[in-house]
Amino acid sequence: MPAVAVRTTAPSALPEHTVVSLRHGLENEELRKGARGTIVHVYEGGAGYEVDFTEAGQLRKVVTVELSDIELV
Repeated sequence: MPAVAVRTTAPSALPEHTVVSLRHGLENEELRKGARGTIVHVYEGGAGYEVDFTEAGQLRKVVTVELSDIELV
């Protein structure tokens, strides 16, 4: 019987310094859908991301999100 390949690792993580945007708003952080940020830290192969959000006229925020919360710009 032929061997079957099984993926044992998570999909590739987005690298640090990647520019992303929010797929939905984060009300607790006062960030709107589409807010742009830069990944500044990647947790355990992409289990989570620290994203630095900076918008004109707003304070800078660093927020922990999951891949499902963000998309590439």
